[in-house]
Amino acid sequence: MAESIKPTNSIVYTAVQVISNPRKFFSSMPREGGFKEPMTFFFAMAAIGWLINLTGTTLILGKSSVVSFLVMAIVGPAILFLSGFLGALILHIIWQILGSDASYETSYRTLAYATGISPLTSLISFIPVVGVPFSIAWAVFLIIIGSVEVHKIKNSLAWAVWGVVGLFLVVSTVVVQLNMHKTMPELRAFSSVEVTK
Repeated sequence: MAESIKPTNSIVYTAVQVISNPRKFFSSMPREGGFKEPMTFFFAMAAIGWLINLTGTTLILGKSSVVSFLVMAIVGPAILFLSGFLGALILHIIWQILGSDASYETSYRTLAYATGISPLTSLISFIPVVGVPFSIAWAVFLIIIGSVEVHKIKNSLAWAVWGVVGLFLVVSTVVVQLNMHKTMPELRAFSSVEVTK
């Protein structure tokens, strides 16, 4: 049996493990042990990512988004808290359909630790056109690894199902971003890539 990685050692250490060697991390991740540790990790990573996104968006859009920044900074923690449990529930249902026998707690843990990339993907997402699709692809890759290593779903099935979902999300995001760059002058000024009509 692989040596268990203990996420409680350090939030930063755990995030580095998820980023640098996700297969090893998820294959060694305890499937049980309560919600406190993964919830703390999820909230820390998601909150940092949330703050980076809010700050970056405010800087890009200017004064018009300052009020939105303040509102979202206040309600953000509650939204993050609920989104973790809801996201895990959706993933849990899909994993169950694909053949996983893991508990909801295990599904929550898988999602929670996958957010170790959130601070990085939040920064990367500001790279015009390619940033958000890359971030989505990375997140989907971690879900695939979690599907195989934690939920014991066949590798080919995990890649087929999540690959289709990821491709749909990436293509949709590219289309939306191209349309936004055409209609929002703030984004055109920020972007080094001028999108022509």
